[in-house]
Amino acid sequence: MPAESRREDAPATGLVYALLVGIDAYRPPVPPLAGCGNDSAAAAIFLRTLLGDRLRLVTLRDAAATTGGVRGAFRDHLGLAGPGDVALFWFSGHGSQAPVPEQYWHLEPTGMHQTLVCADSRHEADDLTDKELSVLLDTVAERGAHVAVVLDCCHSGGGTRDPRARVRGVPPAETALTGAEYAAAWLRETGTGEAPAEHVALSACRPFETAKELPIGGRVGGAFSQSLLAALRSLGPRASYRALHMAARTLVENRVGGQTPVLYPVLPDGIADEPFLGGAVDPAPVFTLGRVKGRWRVDAGACHGIPEGEVVLAVADSDLEAAGRRLAVTEVRPGDCDVRPVGWTPRPDRRYPVLVAERPVPFVAAEVGGRPDDDRAAVEAVRAALAARNGLVRLIEPDEPTAGLRLRVAAPVLDGHPVLSIVRSDGSPAAAPVAGHGPASVRLVAAQVEHIARWIMIKDARGPASPMDDLVRVEVVLAAAHQPLAPRTGGALPPNNAGEIELSYTRTPDGWRAPEVFIRIHNASDRRLWCTLLDLTDRYRCHSALFPGDFIGARQTAVAVEGRRVAVSLPADRPTEPGAAVRDWCKLIVSDTEINTLPFNLPALDEAGTYRSDLRGLLVSGLRDMVPPLRDELRKGWWTTSVTPIVTRVPAREVPRTGTS
Repeated sequence: MPAESRREDAPATGLVYALLVGIDAYRPPVPPLAGCGNDSAAAAIFLRTLLGDRLRLVTLRDAAATTGGVRGAFRDHLGLAGPGDVALFWFSGHGSQAPVPEQYWHLEPTGMHQTLVCADSRHEADDLTDKELSVLLDTVAERGAHVAVVLDCCHSGGGTRDPRARVRGVPPAETALTGAEYAAAWLRETGTGEAPAEHVALSACRPFETAKELPIGGRVGGAFSQSLLAALRSLGPRASYRALHMAARTLVENRVGGQTPVLYPVLPDGIADEPFLGGAVDPAPVFTLGRVKGRWRVDAGACHGIPEGEVVLAVADSDLEAAGRRLAVTEVRPGDCDVRPVGWTPRPDRRYPVLVAERPVPFVAAEVGGRPDDDRAAVEAVRAALAARNGLVRLIEPDEPTAGLRLRVAAPVLDGHPVLSIVRSDGSPAAAPVAGHGPASVRLVAAQVEHIARWIMIKDARGPASPMDDLVRVEVVLAAAHQPLAPRTGGALPPNNAGEIELSYTRTPDGWRAPEVFIRIHNASDRRLWCTLLDLTDRYRCHSALFPGDFIGARQTAVAVEGRRVAVSLPADRPTEPGAAVRDWCKLIVSDTEINTLPFNLPALDEAGTYRSDLRGLLVSGLRDMVPPLRDELRKGWWTTSVTPIVTRVPAREVPRTGTS
């Protein structure tokens, strides 16, 4: 269904319960601010204009916005939102940090909680931690409401490009915060075994950056709040959170330095791709073009397989204004690239969806036909379809020598039934046969070949030799019975002689049981590094659900799915029988800058359009040597990868018990 029609499906008609918090008048030693009340007032005007009598609004200003007052407003106001309604929490004020208690290490890869500084924080009350805020939001979402949060605050000190800007942040708390919020978070995230309720968050900056306020249009306001409101006015209320994040990020980065807005969650086809304040899911573009600090920039880089100076990008067909317009790549970094528009001038106030139009180095060689039983017309149709795609696949002639992966598309007629099939060099099938030789079958097979090529590109892409090599490692730990959370150290499984981690099903009175593991990511360096962990499966699927992407602090350890058990099982369509096996490749990408992970998400070849995890049980029973620091001159523009193969088998014969477990 076209995106334009999907966006009009099921328009939100319920009530919108909004809680706007703006704090300027802090008590010493917390310094005052000047633009938070203006942010709340501007947001209130926008919501009243947009929603009319659907809006139920509560505003807490200055002294009224205590920690207890915010908690009470969640309970007594946002808690009234039910199925079909929306709950919106918008906070403008100071932010800070606090050390994470040891028992909650698995929840924060930086070792620090982010906190909201309320009117009585650092006096009668502690800051409001991000974990307690998550519990409050999820409690509202459990009632069936669509829940969104906007946070315009920061968590550490830093500089700015505009000398008039003021930082919305105070020094971190010196000790770990304790109290009921941790008990609630513990029960919520580790004790129930159920998936947490979902909410979407737009935050002003990364945990280690600062949010700024400065004069905008004659009044002081938050760079992020005012940019988000400008994006809402420009794109309209049916724009998705992801599109709003991209547009607001561009505006913020053009106004101030050291501030990068953040979207949560980042996985595709979920709440982040719904329109603002709820509605039908809107498919997000993989790459986008925008004007940033005087340059045209696309969020695709070397990690995504973009070589410098040779790739041509184009605006996607979904953009009716600029479809097909071309972009030449001029400079490539790990996560993005600078481009030069070819023969057109993009509008600097908007973002454009972008795809790869021409690529000089194909990742897969495809031989189409070449056998006596192939239908000639079908062969030509498949070749034409592959030639029209974006350059991931190189067409070769039968028996032409080639390096790397080689596929063959066969087009026989079997027992009177025409089929199209994709086979590997050894003759094994790469995908289930497609019935027919018609246009729809040809398009499907061409898309499958390109899908396999994209999977190979993601799996095999490597950075240049880098000082980051071997500084971050992935560890797989077999989960013991009744062990709900990952241990911080010890227990890592060693690889076999082939470099693979071997896992095995076990026989129980109820049948075969899949192994369960914890997956840790340890940063052994003396600096903060950005990491994501991809799961590439043997069904040509790739997803980033295990660790979607975050900065891991120096000498800190992060853990997949916030420390919960991961069940590594056979796909549902493979019988659990002796000798059966499944293979995963866990690919770690490490960079000194944030990377767009959306292009790394591929459905299984036979499940196009779905993003269900192959490493199942993300929430299962019981429920994310010294090395020298990098030299300063090498800190920017480096990235590296490592791959951990995992083979999971059902034993061909039962192994006798040894009396230990």
